[in-house]
Amino acid sequence: MPTPTTEHITEEARTLTAELYNGAQAAELATTWRRMLSANAATVNRSAISNWVTRGHLKPVGLDEQGHPLYTLAGIARAELATRKRALRLVGIGAPSSQNCHTTADDHPALTG
Repeated sequence: MPTPTTEHITEEARTLTAELYNGAQAAELATTWRRMLSANAATVNRSAISNWVTRGHLKPVGLDEQGHPLYTLAGIARAELATRKRALRLVGIGAPSSQNCHTTADDHPALTG
């Protein structure tokens, strides 16, 4: 299968904009989820999104008009879930109990419905 060109990916991403999120939007979504678990103590910034990409937790699915990467809601949710335990520990919150923490991708609010 040939590799799509940047123009092709950008055009495809433009048609799916309602379903894709840029880095700042991804950080905002992930912050919302983290704050639900941390009493507003944990946030996710744009730099964290870049780190998730570098570490393989999040893969861009296209580019916006400015050439910035775009991510799916499910991809953002999976990355948030994969990095949650460490992130909460860094803000002084132990791992939430299984009653209060979504422990599988199937239980994540963005992946169900």
